[in-house]
Amino acid sequence: IDGEGDSDEAMCEPFFMTGWNSWDVTRTPRIRSYYRQDGQEKLTQQLQRAAQSGMNVVRAWAHTVDPSYPVMWAPGEYDEEGLKALDFLLSEASKYGIRVILSFVDNWKYPGGVDQMIDWSETAPEREIPIPGSLLAGGDYNQDNLEQDVKNYIVERHSLFYTDEGTREIYRDYVRTLVNRVNVFNGRTYRDDPAILAWNLINEPRCETWLVWDCDQKLQ
Repeated sequence: IDGEGDSDEAMCEPFFMTGWNSWDVTRTPRIRSYYRQDGQEKLTQQLQRAAQSGMNVVRAWAHTVDPSYPVMWAPGEYDEEGLKALDFLLSEASKYGIRVILSFVDNWKYPGGVDQMIDWSETAPEREIPIPGSLLAGGDYNQDNLEQDVKNYIVERHSLFYTDEGTREIYRDYVRTLVNRVNVFNGRTYRDDPAILAWNLINEPRCETWLVWDCDQKLQ
């Protein structure tokens, strides 16, 4: 949409999306050696090649699932280098005509994910089952050898993301921080940056009705 002159009318043109999902690009700029290249150079190269191939949209995460490269350390405590990595992605994408879809939080991983926010909340019940070490390292739940009562506990606790007020406030603060962020590379506020095509409220949200009967209502 583009306004012309003093007219209040906006010209609308079709926008056909051709893109790719690259979840870890918000971590890449922070890595000094990424496949034997500087992380920033590697990301710029990816965007250049995508533009040359006719792509115009990338979907990425506005968080990381690598505990070595966090964006948020704790509720209200943000890693400036993590935010600068997001700044760099948006600034470089804009140079090559790439629009960006950003996801605020992940459904699956623990670092940068739903369950971490629940554990941070002061209003959520204390965790009764320890977090597996593989999750803390950024891995996935392996449910193959879990007892059914443990699986049930994981699912029920996960659903608190949609109802626990402390968790919801941590999430809201994260959203506010990002949409009001001023990019250090180009001076644009995220909420006004045309490089951001859309926001995903959560990556692949789940709330499982087989155990939590009103999950569909909570998810809405």
